[in-house]
Amino acid sequence: MKITLFVLSIYILVHYIRAQTDTLKLLHVFSRHGARTPELKDTYPKDPYKLDTFLPMGYGQLTDLGLWQTYKIGELLRNRYDSFFENISSPDMIYALSTNYDRTRTTGFRILSGIYSQSPSQKRWPSLIPVDFEEASVDFFLQRPNSYCPAYLRELERVSNSKVVLSYVEERKTLFGYLTNNTGKSMKTLQNVFDLYQTLTAETTMNLTLPKWTRKVYPGEITKVAIKRCELENSTPLLKRLNGGRSLQMVLRNMLRPNKEPKLFLFTGHENNINNILFAMGIQEPHFPNYSATVVFELHSLEIENGTEFAVKVVHINGPDQNFVVKQLKGCDVLCPLNKFQELTKDVVPVNYTRECESTKNLDA
Repeated sequence: MKITLFVLSIYILVHYIRAQTDTLKLLHVFSRHGARTPELKDTYPKDPYKLDTFLPMGYGQLTDLGLWQTYKIGELLRNRYDSFFENISSPDMIYALSTNYDRTRTTGFRILSGIYSQSPSQKRWPSLIPVDFEEASVDFFLQRPNSYCPAYLRELERVSNSKVVLSYVEERKTLFGYLTNNTGKSMKTLQNVFDLYQTLTAETTMNLTLPKWTRKVYPGEITKVAIKRCELENSTPLLKRLNGGRSLQMVLRNMLRPNKEPKLFLFTGHENNINNILFAMGIQEPHFPNYSATVVFELHSLEIENGTEFAVKVVHINGPDQNFVVKQLKGCDVLCPLNKFQELTKDVVPVNYTRECESTKNLDA
Protein backbone atom coordinates (compact mmCIF):
# COMPACT_ATOMS: atom_id res chain seq x y z
CA MET A 1 0.00 0.00 0.00
CA LYS A 2 2.82 2.42 0.90
CA ILE A 3 4.55 1.72 -2.42
CA THR A 4 1.30 2.35 -4.29
CA LEU A 5 0.78 5.68 -2.55
CA PHE A 6 4.40 6.67 -3.21
CA VAL A 7 4.10 5.93 -6.93
CA LEU A 8 0.78 7.79 -7.05
CA SER A 9 2.38 10.81 -5.35
CA ILE A 10 5.17 10.88 -7.96
CA TYR A 11 2.53 10.73 -10.71
CA ILE A 12 0.75 13.67 -9.13
CA LEU A 13 3.91 15.78 -8.98
CA VAL A 14 4.71 15.13 -12.63
CA HIS A 15 1.18 15.75 -13.94
CA TYR A 16 -0.09 18.40 -11.53
CA ILE A 17 0.00 21.29 -14.01
CA ARG A 18 -1.82 19.36 -16.76
CA ALA A 19 -5.56 19.32 -17.23
CA GLN A 20 -5.38 15.49 -17.09
CA THR A 21 -8.51 14.98 -19.15
CA ASP A 22 -6.84 11.88 -20.60
CA THR A 23 -7.23 10.17 -17.21
CA LEU A 24 -10.63 11.67 -16.34
CA LYS A 25 -13.45 9.14 -16.05
CA LEU A 26 -16.27 10.90 -14.21
CA LEU A 27 -17.39 14.42 -13.22
CA HIS A 28 -19.76 15.64 -10.53
CA VAL A 29 -20.64 19.33 -10.76
CA PHE A 30 -22.53 21.23 -8.05
CA SER A 31 -23.54 24.80 -8.99
CA ARG A 32 -25.40 27.61 -7.31
CA HIS A 33 -27.95 29.40 -9.50
CA GLY A 34 -27.03 32.68 -11.19
CA ALA A 35 -27.89 36.23 -10.12
CA ARG A 36 -31.59 36.65 -9.41
CA THR A 37 -34.26 39.06 -8.30
CA PRO A 38 -35.12 39.05 -4.55
CA GLU A 39 -37.42 36.40 -3.16
CA LEU A 40 -40.73 37.69 -1.82
CA LYS A 41 -40.19 35.99 1.55
CA ASP A 42 -36.91 37.89 2.04
CA THR A 43 -38.18 41.38 1.21
CA TYR A 44 -38.74 44.02 3.91
CA PRO A 45 -41.53 46.61 4.35
CA LYS A 46 -39.37 49.72 3.88
CA ASP A 47 -37.64 48.43 0.75
CA PRO A 48 -38.07 51.13 -1.94
CA TYR A 49 -38.19 48.41 -4.60
CA LYS A 50 -41.44 46.53 -5.06
CA LEU A 51 -42.67 43.92 -7.53
CA ASP A 52 -42.89 46.34 -10.46
CA THR A 53 -39.09 46.81 -10.23
CA PHE A 54 -38.55 43.12 -10.86
CA LEU A 55 -40.92 42.65 -13.76
CA PRO A 56 -41.11 40.95 -16.17
CA MET A 57 -39.05 38.33 -14.31
CA GLY A 58 -40.91 38.48 -10.99
CA TYR A 59 -39.59 37.47 -7.59
CA GLY A 60 -36.80 34.92 -7.27
CA GLN A 61 -36.05 34.64 -11.00
CA LEU A 62 -32.77 34.75 -12.90
CA THR A 63 -31.81 38.15 -14.26
CA ASP A 64 -30.00 38.75 -17.55
CA LEU A 65 -26.77 38.72 -15.54
CA GLY A 66 -27.75 35.39 -14.02
CA LEU A 67 -28.44 33.93 -17.44
CA TRP A 68 -24.99 35.08 -18.60
CA GLN A 69 -23.23 33.79 -15.47
CA THR A 70 -24.66 30.30 -15.75
CA TYR A 71 -23.91 30.02 -19.46
CA LYS A 72 -20.38 31.27 -18.79
CA ILE A 73 -19.84 28.62 -16.11
CA GLY A 74 -20.74 26.05 -18.76
CA GLU A 75 -18.20 27.56 -21.16
CA LEU A 76 -15.51 27.54 -18.47
CA LEU A 77 -16.23 23.91 -17.72
CA ARG A 78 -16.00 23.15 -21.44
CA ASN A 79 -12.65 24.89 -21.69
CA ARG A 80 -11.27 22.98 -18.74
CA TYR A 81 -12.61 19.54 -19.72
CA ASP A 82 -12.95 19.91 -23.49
CA SER A 83 -11.72 16.50 -24.60
CA PHE A 84 -13.64 14.75 -21.82
CA PHE A 85 -16.91 16.31 -22.93
CA GLU A 86 -16.14 15.71 -26.60
CA ASN A 87 -15.63 12.01 -25.92
CA ILE A 88 -19.01 11.56 -24.24
CA SER A 89 -20.82 9.62 -26.93
CA SER A 90 -24.46 10.29 -26.07
CA PRO A 91 -26.58 12.79 -24.11
CA ASP A 92 -27.87 9.73 -22.23
CA MET A 93 -24.48 9.70 -20.47
CA ILE A 94 -25.35 12.96 -18.68
CA TYR A 95 -27.64 13.34 -15.68
CA ALA A 96 -28.87 16.75 -14.50
CA LEU A 97 -30.84 17.33 -11.29
CA SER A 98 -32.14 20.57 -9.81
CA THR A 99 -34.21 21.82 -6.93
CA ASN A 100 -37.76 22.74 -7.89
CA TYR A 101 -37.20 26.42 -8.64
CA ASP A 102 -37.32 28.14 -12.01
CA ARG A 103 -33.93 29.71 -11.37
CA THR A 104 -32.17 26.42 -10.58
CA ARG A 105 -33.78 24.47 -13.41
CA THR A 106 -32.85 27.24 -15.84
CA THR A 107 -29.34 27.28 -14.39
CA GLY A 108 -28.96 23.61 -15.23
CA PHE A 109 -30.09 24.19 -18.81
CA ARG A 110 -27.82 27.23 -19.23
CA ILE A 111 -24.75 25.38 -17.93
CA LEU A 112 -25.42 22.53 -20.33
CA SER A 113 -25.84 25.07 -23.14
CA GLY A 114 -22.50 26.64 -22.26
CA ILE A 115 -20.84 23.24 -22.31
CA TYR A 116 -22.26 21.94 -25.56
CA SER A 117 -23.54 24.75 -27.78
CA GLN A 118 -20.10 25.52 -29.22
CA SER A 119 -19.45 21.93 -30.25
CA PRO A 120 -20.56 21.26 -33.86
CA SER A 121 -21.34 17.62 -33.08
CA GLN A 122 -23.07 18.27 -29.75
CA LYS A 123 -24.77 21.66 -30.09
CA ARG A 124 -28.27 20.11 -29.98
CA TRP A 125 -27.55 18.19 -26.80
CA PRO A 126 -28.87 20.78 -24.29
CA SER A 127 -32.36 20.33 -25.77
CA LEU A 128 -32.02 16.55 -25.40
CA ILE A 129 -30.89 16.47 -21.76
CA PRO A 130 -33.73 16.92 -19.26
CA VAL A 131 -33.01 18.79 -16.05
CA ASP A 132 -34.83 16.59 -13.58
CA PHE A 133 -36.25 17.83 -10.30
CA GLU A 134 -38.25 16.55 -7.37
CA GLU A 135 -41.19 18.28 -5.76
CA ALA A 136 -40.12 19.94 -2.51
CA SER A 137 -42.09 17.39 -0.47
CA VAL A 138 -39.96 14.52 -1.80
CA ASP A 139 -36.62 16.24 -2.50
CA PHE A 140 -34.40 14.55 0.08
CA PHE A 141 -31.11 15.39 -1.61
CA LEU A 142 -30.62 18.97 -2.77
CA GLN A 143 -33.18 20.67 -0.56
CA ARG A 144 -32.14 21.76 2.94
CA PRO A 145 -32.80 18.88 5.37
CA ASN A 146 -34.79 21.05 7.81
CA SER A 147 -38.15 19.69 6.61
CA TYR A 148 -37.34 15.98 6.35
CA CYS A 149 -34.48 15.17 8.75
CA PRO A 150 -35.66 15.51 12.38
CA ALA A 151 -32.22 14.74 13.82
CA TYR A 152 -30.67 17.53 11.74
CA LEU A 153 -33.31 20.07 12.73
CA ARG A 154 -33.00 19.15 16.42
CA GLU A 155 -29.21 19.57 16.31
CA LEU A 156 -29.51 22.88 14.44
CA GLU A 157 -31.94 24.21 17.03
CA ARG A 158 -29.66 23.06 19.86
CA VAL A 159 -26.68 24.89 18.37
CA SER A 160 -28.78 27.97 17.55
CA ASN A 161 -29.77 28.23 21.22
CA SER A 162 -26.30 27.54 22.58
CA LYS A 163 -24.56 30.09 24.80
CA VAL A 164 -21.99 30.76 22.09
CA VAL A 165 -24.57 31.69 19.45
CA LEU A 166 -26.82 33.61 21.83
CA SER A 167 -23.77 35.57 22.99
CA TYR A 168 -22.84 36.31 19.37
CA VAL A 169 -26.33 37.71 18.75
CA GLU A 170 -26.34 39.69 21.99
CA GLU A 171 -23.02 41.33 21.08
CA ARG A 172 -24.68 42.59 17.91
CA LYS A 173 -27.82 43.88 19.57
CA THR A 174 -27.15 47.40 18.32
CA LEU A 175 -26.76 46.16 14.75
CA PHE A 176 -29.97 44.11 14.93
CA GLY A 177 -31.86 47.11 16.33
CA TYR A 178 -30.50 49.35 13.58
CA LEU A 179 -31.66 46.88 10.95
CA THR A 180 -35.10 46.52 12.54
CA ASN A 181 -35.64 50.29 12.58
CA ASN A 182 -34.54 50.79 8.99
CA THR A 183 -36.19 47.78 7.38
CA GLY A 184 -39.48 47.81 9.27
CA LYS A 185 -38.98 44.08 9.85
CA SER A 186 -38.00 42.36 13.09
CA MET A 187 -34.32 41.40 13.05
CA LYS A 188 -33.63 39.12 15.99
CA THR A 189 -31.86 36.09 14.56
CA LEU A 190 -28.99 35.20 12.26
CA GLN A 191 -31.57 33.90 9.79
CA ASN A 192 -33.32 37.30 9.70
CA VAL A 193 -30.06 39.01 8.73
CA PHE A 194 -29.18 36.20 6.31
CA ASP A 195 -32.46 36.83 4.47
CA LEU A 196 -31.79 40.58 4.37
CA TYR A 197 -28.31 39.92 2.95
CA GLN A 198 -29.90 37.89 0.15
CA THR A 199 -32.23 40.76 -0.79
CA LEU A 200 -29.58 43.48 -0.71
CA THR A 201 -27.17 41.35 -2.73
CA ALA A 202 -29.83 40.56 -5.33
CA GLU A 203 -30.66 44.25 -5.69
CA THR A 204 -26.98 45.21 -5.86
CA THR A 205 -26.37 42.81 -8.76
CA MET A 206 -29.31 44.47 -10.53
CA ASN A 207 -27.48 47.80 -10.24
CA LEU A 208 -30.21 49.21 -8.00
CA THR A 209 -29.18 51.98 -5.61
CA LEU A 210 -29.56 50.77 -2.04
CA PRO A 211 -31.02 53.05 0.66
CA LYS A 212 -28.48 55.32 2.38
CA TRP A 213 -28.85 53.52 5.71
CA THR A 214 -27.26 50.38 4.23
CA ARG A 215 -23.91 52.11 3.73
CA LYS A 216 -23.01 51.65 7.39
CA VAL A 217 -23.71 47.93 7.45
CA TYR A 218 -23.63 46.45 3.93
CA PRO A 219 -21.73 44.61 2.74
CA GLY A 220 -19.68 44.80 5.98
CA GLU A 221 -21.48 43.60 9.09
CA ILE A 222 -24.49 42.13 7.31
CA THR A 223 -22.25 39.90 5.21
CA LYS A 224 -20.36 38.73 8.29
CA VAL A 225 -23.60 37.69 9.99
CA ALA A 226 -24.81 35.91 6.83
CA ILE A 227 -21.53 33.97 6.70
CA LYS A 228 -21.92 33.14 10.39
CA ARG A 229 -25.33 31.66 9.60
CA CYS A 230 -23.76 29.45 6.91
CA GLU A 231 -21.12 28.30 9.39
CA LEU A 232 -23.80 27.56 12.00
CA GLU A 233 -25.51 25.08 9.68
CA ASN A 234 -22.25 23.11 9.56
CA SER A 235 -20.86 23.78 13.02
CA THR A 236 -20.93 20.23 14.46
CA PRO A 237 -19.93 16.81 13.08
CA LEU A 238 -23.58 15.71 13.11
CA LEU A 239 -24.74 18.76 11.12
CA LYS A 240 -22.02 18.14 8.54
CA ARG A 241 -22.92 14.45 8.31
CA LEU A 242 -26.64 15.07 7.79
CA ASN A 243 -26.10 18.05 5.49
CA GLY A 244 -23.13 18.15 3.10
CA GLY A 245 -22.31 14.54 3.98
CA ARG A 246 -25.44 13.54 2.12
CA SER A 247 -23.98 15.00 -1.09
CA LEU A 248 -20.66 13.25 -0.49
CA GLN A 249 -22.55 10.00 -0.02
CA MET A 250 -24.05 10.38 -3.50
CA VAL A 251 -20.71 11.32 -5.08
CA LEU A 252 -18.90 8.35 -3.55
CA ARG A 253 -21.68 5.95 -4.48
CA ASN A 254 -21.38 6.98 -8.13
CA MET A 255 -17.58 6.86 -8.08
CA LEU A 256 -17.60 3.33 -6.70
CA ARG A 257 -19.93 1.95 -9.38
CA PRO A 258 -18.03 -0.36 -11.76
CA ASN A 259 -19.24 1.20 -15.03
CA LYS A 260 -18.71 4.88 -14.02
CA GLU A 261 -21.80 5.99 -15.94
CA PRO A 262 -23.34 8.52 -16.45
CA LYS A 263 -20.12 10.41 -17.17
CA LEU A 264 -21.41 13.78 -15.97
CA PHE A 265 -23.63 14.48 -12.98
CA LEU A 266 -24.83 18.08 -12.83
CA PHE A 267 -26.59 19.31 -9.69
CA THR A 268 -27.95 22.86 -9.61
CA GLY A 269 -29.14 24.38 -6.36
CA HIS A 270 -28.37 27.13 -3.91
CA GLU A 271 -25.61 28.65 -1.77
CA ASN A 272 -26.16 26.00 0.90
CA ASN A 273 -25.38 23.19 -1.56
CA ILE A 274 -21.98 24.74 -2.22
CA ASN A 275 -21.29 25.62 1.41
CA ASN A 276 -22.35 22.32 2.88
CA ILE A 277 -20.26 20.07 0.69
CA LEU A 278 -17.14 22.20 1.25
CA PHE A 279 -17.73 22.26 5.01
CA ALA A 280 -18.23 18.49 5.05
CA MET A 281 -14.79 18.03 3.50
CA GLY A 282 -13.20 20.56 5.86
CA ILE A 283 -12.04 22.80 3.00
CA GLN A 284 -14.46 25.73 3.28
CA GLU A 285 -12.96 29.15 3.85
CA PRO A 286 -15.21 31.80 5.47
CA HIS A 287 -17.17 33.41 2.64
CA PHE A 288 -20.66 33.53 1.13
CA PRO A 289 -20.74 31.66 -2.20
CA ASN A 290 -21.21 33.99 -5.15
CA TYR A 291 -23.93 33.45 -7.72
CA SER A 292 -22.95 30.52 -9.98
CA ALA A 293 -20.29 29.30 -7.53
CA THR A 294 -19.39 25.74 -8.49
CA VAL A 295 -17.68 22.71 -6.95
CA VAL A 296 -16.38 19.96 -9.22
CA PHE A 297 -15.35 16.42 -8.28
CA GLU A 298 -13.02 14.83 -10.82
CA LEU A 299 -12.47 11.06 -10.78
CA HIS A 300 -9.26 9.98 -12.49
CA SER A 301 -8.01 6.52 -13.41
CA LEU A 302 -4.23 6.45 -13.01
CA GLU A 303 -1.79 3.83 -14.21
CA ILE A 304 0.52 2.89 -11.34
CA GLU A 305 3.04 0.13 -10.70
CA ASN A 306 0.53 -2.45 -9.56
CA GLY A 307 -2.25 -1.64 -12.00
CA THR A 308 -4.89 1.10 -11.90
CA GLU A 309 -5.70 3.50 -9.08
CA PHE A 310 -8.71 5.79 -8.94
CA ALA A 311 -8.10 9.24 -7.49
CA VAL A 312 -10.27 12.27 -6.70
CA LYS A 313 -9.54 15.93 -7.33
CA VAL A 314 -11.82 18.68 -5.97
CA VAL A 315 -12.01 22.02 -7.81
CA HIS A 316 -13.87 25.18 -6.80
CA ILE A 317 -14.73 28.30 -8.80
CA ASN A 318 -16.55 31.10 -6.97
CA GLY A 319 -18.35 32.49 -10.01
CA PRO A 320 -17.59 33.03 -13.71
CA ASP A 321 -15.27 35.99 -13.07
CA GLN A 322 -13.00 33.85 -10.86
CA ASN A 323 -10.40 31.17 -11.53
CA PHE A 324 -10.65 27.47 -10.83
CA VAL A 325 -8.97 26.66 -7.51
CA VAL A 326 -7.88 23.14 -6.63
CA LYS A 327 -8.93 22.24 -3.08
CA GLN A 328 -6.86 19.79 -1.07
CA LEU A 329 -8.24 17.66 1.74
CA LYS A 330 -6.14 17.66 4.87
CA GLY A 331 -4.05 14.50 4.96
CA CYS A 332 -4.12 13.79 1.24
CA ASP A 333 -2.58 14.82 -2.07
CA VAL A 334 -4.31 17.05 -4.60
CA LEU A 335 -5.12 13.87 -6.48
CA CYS A 336 -6.41 11.90 -3.52
CA PRO A 337 -6.62 8.11 -3.93
CA LEU A 338 -10.28 7.15 -3.84
CA ASN A 339 -9.86 4.77 -0.91
CA LYS A 340 -8.01 7.48 1.01
CA PHE A 341 -10.74 10.00 0.14
CA GLN A 342 -13.29 7.56 1.56
CA GLU A 343 -11.26 7.15 4.71
CA LEU A 344 -10.87 10.90 5.25
CA THR A 345 -14.58 11.60 4.79
CA LYS A 346 -16.09 8.54 6.49
CA ASP A 347 -17.03 10.45 9.66
CA VAL A 348 -19.23 12.85 7.70
CA VAL A 349 -20.78 10.42 5.21
CA PRO A 350 -24.02 8.82 6.44
CA VAL A 351 -24.42 5.08 6.07
CA ASN A 352 -28.21 4.86 6.45
CA TYR A 353 -29.54 8.38 6.01
CA THR A 354 -33.12 7.49 6.92
CA ARG A 355 -32.11 5.93 10.23
CA GLU A 356 -29.59 8.62 11.11
CA CYS A 357 -32.16 11.34 10.41
CA GLU A 358 -34.69 9.45 12.57
CA SER A 359 -37.16 9.95 9.74
CA THR A 360 -40.45 8.17 9.25
CA LYS A 361 -40.00 8.67 5.50
CA ASN A 362 -37.67 6.56 3.38
CA LEU A 363 -34.90 9.01 2.51
CA ASP A 364 -32.67 6.40 0.91
CA ALA A 365 -34.99 5.31 -1.91
